[in-house]
Formats: sequence, structure tokens, C-alpha cells
Amino acid sequence: MLWREYAEARALVPAGNLTEISYAELTSDPAAAVGRIYRELRISGFEERGVRARVAERWAQLGGYRTNCYEPLPA
Repeated sequence: MLWREYAEARALVPAGNLTEISYAELTSDPAAAVGRIYRELRISGFEERGVRARVAERWAQLGGYRTNCYEPLPA
């Protein structure tokens, strides 16, 4: 239900005001993913304000972080 509501609302957002990114894309190369978000939303300053460097630095600090793994709930 939540996904359906989102899909309906997404159609109301003006072009250029919404970008979507997968968790896999974000975690595989966070700096590139955030850069794409900045480009698609036409937000300035990704390089100039050091956002790329800060994202890369933060990701490096999380070094050994592993996402949680859960067993599916019984049906």
C-alpha cells in the first residue's frame, strides 16, 4: 500500500524535483551516488563545497560497518 501511494504521489512532483536511488547504488559508491543526486536535482556545490570529500571521509570512517541481516518472518 505504501509503495502504491508513493508511486501515485511521485507523478505529482514536477520534473527535476525528484530523484530516486537504490540502497545498493548508495552503498556501493556513496560519493558517486550523492553526486548523481546533486546533478539530477541541479544542486550546486558538490565539488566546490567539498561534499564529495566529506561523503568519502564519512564512508571511510564506517569502514567495517555491515548491514543487519534478518531471517524472513514465517508466512
